[in-house]
Amino acid sequence: MLDIGKRLGPYEIVSFIGAGGMGHVFQARDSRLDRDVAIKVLSDSFAGDRVALGRFEREAKAIAALSHPNILAIFDFGTSDGITYAVTELLEGETLRASIDRGRLPWRRACEIGAAIADGLSAAHARGIVHRDLKPENLFLGRDGRVKILDFGLARSTAPLTLRGDETETMRVDTSRGTIIGTIGYMSPEQVRGEDIEPSSDLFSFGCVLYEMLAGERPFARPTPIEVLAAILDARPKSLSTTGAFIPAELEQLVLHCLAKASSSRLPSARDVGLTLRALLDSTPSDLAARASARFDSSGFSTAAGTVRPLSTAEPVTQYALSGDVNIAYQVIGDGPLDLVFVMGWITHIEFFWHEPSFARFLRRLASFSRLILIDKRGTGLSDRVALDELPTLEQRMDDVRAVMEAVGSSRAALCGVSEGGPMCSLFAATYPEKTVALVMIGTYAKRLRDVDYPWGPTAEQRQSFFELMQ
Repeated sequence: MLDIGKRLGPYEIVSFIGAGGMGHVFQARDSRLDRDVAIKVLSDSFAGDRVALGRFEREAKAIAALSHPNILAIFDFGTSDGITYAVTELLEGETLRASIDRGRLPWRRACEIGAAIADGLSAAHARGIVHRDLKPENLFLGRDGRVKILDFGLARSTAPLTLRGDETETMRVDTSRGTIIGTIGYMSPEQVRGEDIEPSSDLFSFGCVLYEMLAGERPFARPTPIEVLAAILDARPKSLSTTGAFIPAELEQLVLHCLAKASSSRLPSARDVGLTLRALLDSTPSDLAARASARFDSSGFSTAAGTVRPLSTAEPVTQYALSGDVNIAYQVIGDGPLDLVFVMGWITHIEFFWHEPSFARFLRRLASFSRLILIDKRGTGLSDRVALDELPTLEQRMDDVRAVMEAVGSSRAALCGVSEGGPMCSLFAATYPEKTVALVMIGTYAKRLRDVDYPWGPTAEQRQSFFELMQ
């Protein structure tokens, strides 16, 4: 512990700020540049630990090279009177932990903070640096509105692991397979198993933090640390819809992607996470919560303002959008936060959809959590007919979807393609990624006929037999 007034090189200790992990943090005055800074020193128990000193120096140098607005800036590193120290910018504000302890955050605020964290992680990952200990205690909300990631490995404990105590404390334990480093409540499955850690591990920890901001509780909270580790490996977190607060379906899906057990199932990068969060903020109107305040149970009943009522059984009105010189029939039902374009295969008829009870129930269920957009392909159903020698191409049908989305004022949507609708939706997503939230494929295919690299497709004979059956 340093005395007030002690000097470490050009830095004079002004006050004690706090302690955690391997060291203590003080406010100091830089006499050379006449500015206030923060100084971190190793605690007495680690001061003579060569491994701890080496890690302290290596990781301080690595983070100093990042120079990113969402990462705590390191100004200096040195030794004075046998004391090794790191000098960083002095922050004013509070940790994310302090904010969460007062209650869960509104989803928009959580998205803003999450996007800033993702930006910082992206910069670190680009330099080959993995945080390995992302948690609310290591995230700082500045009074100036900036979000900072703290302690990129600078607060690592080499003490043996005892699975007791606070789930937010950083730990390290050697195992037969490797080294477990992290915080129990925020470890990725691969950290728990002691495997090599990649950037995707940080995305899992990020998912834990984002979930906690939205829910006010940890996704894998359990009575004991052993149960927490088991839940991280095997359990699925409670749905965010159970919190009672409005959370967009897209946002919950993003959280679940981050919390995927397999690292390959998570989003490709922190950059993708940040882009997704900002796209959600940009594409959603400010009155989204009011527009979709109703919640629905499994029977399809709305529970808004304390009342329970069935969803409307009225058949939606058929409207038309002009795509080139062809009128495309479409219907819109539901007012949920997610636009969902449903594209059937081969032949469609949106009015007939509602005459088949089981399919009508399926569509109303989709409309219970989304704004469902149904389309008749050109040449089928209620859309304009086309000449037999001018059958529409995949590109034309894709453009018909774009025309309908523009007609209903949809800037981004999830596309659900059934059978032949699948390739069309895939082409749309590749052509208009900025308009595509997600792809859902049902019974679709990549090729119409069997091929060497597509052995599960139908043969030409099977397809012809099918045509004859339909005729």
